[in-house]
Amino acid sequence: MTLLVLNLSVPVVTSDAELFNKLLAMWPKFLAYVISFVVLGVMWSFHHRLLDVVRKSDGWFLWMNICFFMVVAFVPFTTQLLSEYRHSKAAIVIYGIDSIASFMLLYGQCWYASAGRRLIDECVEAKSIRELKVTFAGGALASLVAIAFSFVSTNISIFIFAVVHAAFVVFVVTRGTFDARDAQAGAKQDA
Repeated sequence: MTLLVLNLSVPVVTSDAELFNKLLAMWPKFLAYVISFVVLGVMWSFHHRLLDVVRKSDGWFLWMNICFFMVVAFVPFTTQLLSEYRHSKAAIVIYGIDSIASFMLLYGQCWYASAGRRLIDECVEAKSIRELKVTFAGGALASLVAIAFSFVSTNISIFIFAVVHAAFVVFVVTRGTFDARDAQAGAKQDA
């Protein structure tokens, strides 16, 4: 996520007043930086929660993971695009497609890993897997709704994205993490 700062360039100025004015004019870029960081933080947190329940991997899962990283690495660009063209339906659609792709790749990884408990630890409750799938599908659906609203009002669309991201931050902060290794250790001690 450190690479996000590369989108910000230091303005060339000759006075303090000019520096202040140029920095003030850069507010959309600063906002895009913060939003990108939050979105990437949410995606990283969800990815971490998914990997907490995965006990092994295979080639398909690895490539799904690589595709997820490719899509997530696009977030700073789509966020910058949205911040510079916030009244553009095209910018919202591109941002939304990136969001949908991120959530669907997380969902796909969760589905693939949990199908027949292919890659999921035995101690992981089905309820935990369902919660992850619902969360990932919900993120994709909310992004689709935000895209649809862009054809009514781009402001409503941006508001929906903001509410969804804020809700996911709250979700990540308030939910306990599940570590399959801790659950296994507890099960062995009980035996």
